[in-house]
Amino acid sequence: MARLLRAAIFIAFIFSGKNAFAACHVVTPSGSGSKTGADWNNAYAGLPATLTRGDVYYLADGSYPAYTFNTAASGTTAVEIRKAQSYDNCTSTGWNTGTMGSSQAVMPSLTVSGSYLIVNGNGTQTTPGCGGAPAATMTTTPPPTPTDCGIAFNGTGAQQILVNGSSTHYTFEYIEFIGTGNNSTETFIIFNGNGPLTVSHVYGHNAGCVYIQDIGNNSLVSFSYFWGTQSGSCHGQAEFEVGGTSNGVRHDNVYRDIIGTAIWTFAQPGTGVANGWQFYNNVIWHTTTSSGQAENGVIACINSGVQCTNFTYNQNTVINCHYACGILDENGNGSYTIENNLWYLNQGYSSGGGSGSPGGVGGLPGTEDYNSSLQSGSGSIGGGAHNVVDASASNPFVSWTTGNFNIASENSDWTNRLALAAPYTVDPQLIIRTTDRGAYQYSASQTKAPQPPTGLVGTVQ
Repeated sequence: MARLLRAAIFIAFIFSGKNAFAACHVVTPSGSGSKTGADWNNAYAGLPATLTRGDVYYLADGSYPAYTFNTAASGTTAVEIRKAQSYDNCTSTGWNTGTMGSSQAVMPSLTVSGSYLIVNGNGTQTTPGCGGAPAATMTTTPPPTPTDCGIAFNGTGAQQILVNGSSTHYTFEYIEFIGTGNNSTETFIIFNGNGPLTVSHVYGHNAGCVYIQDIGNNSLVSFSYFWGTQSGSCHGQAEFEVGGTSNGVRHDNVYRDIIGTAIWTFAQPGTGVANGWQFYNNVIWHTTTSSGQAENGVIACINSGVQCTNFTYNQNTVINCHYACGILDENGNGSYTIENNLWYLNQGYSSGGGSGSPGGVGGLPGTEDYNSSLQSGSGSIGGGAHNVVDASASNPFVSWTTGNFNIASENSDWTNRLALAAPYTVDPQLIIRTTDRGAYQYSASQTKAPQPPTGLVGTVQ
């Protein structure tokens, strides 16, 4: 038994995502001492032009200039830019939490022209987003706990992170993206590389146009919180993807007050098949009933030559949508599996081939069953025998108007879910799913899934 425990701990350590054997370097905006990066008394003045593969660069609080990452690749060895925190700061020599680890490292933009990069704000929040609860308004910054979004981008140009060329393998986590609401140009991450891209625990707000665009194959966006876009010449959406991208996964995110074309748009004419995308455990939430919400649906697969195949849209919650609330497959040639979703207080519709409806979806090619449309306008949610439409249903949520999407009680309007295999077995709080449709499982009598071990320390002897 002891041998098994030691082996499990060693395996968990090896695959913990942190390279315990890498060298670390420390960075402040103005540097200190000999500026070698060896400790906080001798910190680099800003990030060096060339970084060492396999190493971690810790950023102290403060404002940094725009940076271009173009360090040559060395196999699959990554470089990590990490926010220094009280609990993780490379070295205690010269460290001062009050001036170095109590706020954010802020820069206007990052241009990426090299592969294998990790940008890590080094937070700890487990629920969608970072920084604790969102700030009071979409334009307010920072969030209540800024250290949790340890790295922030606040540029006013066209892109805050631009990934160029044929580069691959990027991770961005625990980052705040601060927008200006400029609809003509503003995109937070524009990715022209080959993928994969991983985005986790991001808090993005007040984007003028799009949060993420053109990100290639095998991308993942999870546990993030996106608040607000603007509609206009640039349109607006949480994401814009060309056709021809495959195997994207979007799970456990909150999309709040996204207006324009859709939440996820696949639209570049003539770009072929988008295949194998998964959307689950997401909340799409409008806080007002004003016009200008997503015009084509939650997912919009539109324009000539674009096809969306093998899309799964499961266990999502859509609340207070008053324009297009379903899925639009304009060319009518895609394929979808749409199960265990919960639409509440929706009055909009989608139009075009394979149109959506106020409650959710209708007439799409594929499977549509075990969905609930509650207190919503008339319309079909597909032909499945287990769909529920109840215009007089009670409010399922604890307090959706304040962002609490937990299910308040059990009710036959939303409890008859279809049992699905992993990754659909837990909700965003890791509550084991047993009954409920939508993003969250009622938790009064439920238990959480086992957690991986934390606080493990590796030593070399």
